[in-house]
Amino acid sequence: MKAYSTQTERTHDSWEDLVAEEANGYGVVVMMQAESLKSASPQTYSRLIGPFDDQKKARNKAAAVRRAWKRAKDRDPRIQLLGVSVEPIWPDLRFGTRN
Repeated sequence: MKAYSTQTERTHDSWEDLVAEEANGYGVVVMMQAESLKSASPQTYSRLIGPFDDQKKARNKAAAVRRAWKRAKDRDPRIQLLGVSVEPIWPDLRFGTRN
């Protein structure tokens, strides 16, 4: 199946080709949820680790994050790990800038 990029208006042979051609590497997205100390309501947030130039390196880091979370003994019990995923980083994401 062909993949179309709306950013460059180019068609690629597959999604993998589009990601390889246009993405700026990969990032590990860590999604967590914490209970608010004041209101006891849930607060969901995420953190991006990366960039990684290779998807395999990003997958290894994601696995390391999951393992570290499981063995952490001094972690606050109100914080839950919702998920860890590896995502392509697209050119419209800027690192090191505050825009």
